[in-house]
Amino acid sequence: PSYFDYVRVRNFLTAEGAEFASICEYTPPPDVTAARSRFFHGHRRMLLYTERAHFYHRHRVRGIRDVLFYSLPEHPHFYAELLNLLEVGGGGHATASVMFCRWDLPQLERVVGATRAMKMISGESSTYMFC
Repeated sequence: PSYFDYVRVRNFLTAEGAEFASICEYTPPPDVTAARSRFFHGHRRMLLYTERAHFYHRHRVRGIRDVLFYSLPEHPHFYAELLNLLEVGGGGHATASVMFCRWDLPQLERVVGATRAMKMISGESSTYMFC
């Protein structure tokens, strides 16, 4: 996703009155620290985090229990890196969800493989589970 996608999602969340923290590649270091702290301590239940911020800074985000990818990352190893940040504690569980469409086929292939990606794109189901 582009920076404009980030702005679109950020503006949508703001318009809906959602309480969230956000980190992008342009966020100053003190604001990054504050956003990570608010998220980790539960003052914000949602953290909007861009792929470019991860590419340039590789922030260690703690307290992640659920991940929603607006789109799959361009760099496939980022998918595994971000899922490795998931924390499961207190008998709970962690989830990861990905939104994709047929135009995301190259990114999907890099994460799940060509055969599985074609099945997912052409399949009738709206939900797929894989490890």
